[in-house]
Amino acid sequence: MSEIIQECPESLDSTPLVDTQVSGDASIDTLIQPSSQVMRWHLIVHVCALMTCFSIVYFKLAESWWWGCMGALAILVIGGFWRWSMQGLQRVWHLRVDRTGWYLAPEGGEFQPVRLIGKVTVWRLFVSLSLSAGKGCTHLLLAADSMPREDYRRLRVWLVTQILH
Repeated sequence: MSEIIQECPESLDSTPLVDTQVSGDASIDTLIQPSSQVMRWHLIVHVCALMTCFSIVYFKLAESWWWGCMGALAILVIGGFWRWSMQGLQRVWHLRVDRTGWYLAPEGGEFQPVRLIGKVTVWRLFVSLSLSAGKGCTHLLLAADSMPREDYRRLRVWLVTQILH
């Protein structure tokens, strides 16, 4: 999860996907927690990359690539430690979706009205959203363990029926 940044990249289409107001009694009011699944996925990718570098060096598959492999290994280790340390600093978001629209707030902060922009991806294990708040935007990767199961299911059903239909 990320903070709302000042400016949306120009590559994102800033026009809303659809009128994202929720009809009827369908509403979601939930906390979005940092995901242990995302951390596991990230750790698996780093471990596989490190194992590849070690196997190239150990089996001397490419002696001329020795320094390149060591540089890549150093970058992976530093990136892994940075990501691991940032995991504890991930923000907890409060998402509210009701008849009047979408609202997002950092935990304990003020709600800001947001709208869906860019591409929405809905899979069984995760949902990827780009949200715009005025001129700023944020990108959320919501894994199945990021929020209560029922809220996650309702969000996925709403996105599939209203956005991706």
